[in-house]
Amino acid sequence: MIRFAYLCWLLLAAGILLLNWYEPAISLWMLITPGVGALWTIAKHMEQRLTVMKIEGDKLRYEKGLLSKTTRTIQIAKIQDVLVEQSIGQRILRTGDLSIETAGETSRLTMANIDRPQEIADSLLAKAHER
Repeated sequence: MIRFAYLCWLLLAAGILLLNWYEPAISLWMLITPGVGALWTIAKHMEQRLTVMKIEGDKLRYEKGLLSKTTRTIQIAKIQDVLVEQSIGQRILRTGDLSIETAGETSRLTMANIDRPQEIADSLLAKAHER
């Protein structure tokens, strides 16, 4: 997803540069638009880099945040259901949303826009059933 955001930002910046080359009058929106696009892309990149999912022994640990951090630990043996949802854009980019439901839990853990969600779901279910 981040690669797509960078690509969009680069195309926008290139388009504005080309437009400015053909029409040399610089307007305020020509300066603001790439800056806002760059800030949005950097924010998404930081959000993705500060979200970690890892398997440690028989536990799945999901951490998110920089200054304030949220950590959720799930016993892999208790995983009952794994749901993968992908929009058409996510299918093209090979990303998707992964939701995990465990025994005895009332809420799902949903991880948005992760790479290769179906491979991760299959791996988690295989690991859950081998115990």
